[in-house]
Order: sequence, then C-alpha cells, then structure tokens
Amino acid sequence: MINSSTILINIKQLVGILPANKIKISGDQMNKLKNLENAYLEITNEKISGFGLMNELNIKDNDNIIDLSGKVVLPSWNDSHTHLVFAGTREKEFIDRINGLSYEEIAERGGGILN
Repeated sequence: MINSSTILINIKQLVGILPANKIKISGDQMNKLKNLENAYLEITNEKISGFGLMNELNIKDNDNIIDLSGKVVLPSWNDSHTHLVFAGTREKEFIDRINGLSYEEIAERGGGILN
C-alpha cells in the first residue's frame, strides 16, 4: 500500500500551532496565539503529520493536494469551557409538590422549570 498524505497548501494563516513536543498551553501562554503565514498542513491517517512554511514543503507524487489560498486554518484550537445552565436550587418546589401544590401553582409563585 502506498502511504499518501493530504496536504493543505497556500494557507494564508495556520493558527494555534504548537511544536510536536508541546501538548498544551495554559495561563498567560494562552494570550499568545502562534501562527504561520503562507503555510501548509499535512494530514496522514486522519492525524496532523506535519506543518510549516510553503517554501519548506516537499510534495510527493501520490499526495492529495488541497489549495486553501486566502483561507485561515485552526487545526488545534480548542476553547474548552462550559456554561452553567441553572445555578439555583429547587428544594422549595419539591416541598411544595409534597404539600400538594400543582405545577401550575408553583409556576404562578415564580417557580417551576421556566424559573
């Protein structure tokens, strides 16, 4: 089997890249988003296998080439965070239900799922 890669070429900006030995960044390092201009990105077996400046690229005959002239690529950017959906508690509503109030009555008091 011939080992071929997909190579994205002529990338205007390749953003968020890290050296191979760097797994993550944190703290103040996150304020400095590294990027390359006029870059390529090589993908082999669905994983990034290389990247760099276009003048450093060595294309093989069996590579699949995709020209991304004028495009920005963010291959490793991950803004992992969550948003709190509901920060309150509903114990009072639970007690109201035990005491026989209907969902409509609880909603009229300002409680319920829409709260």
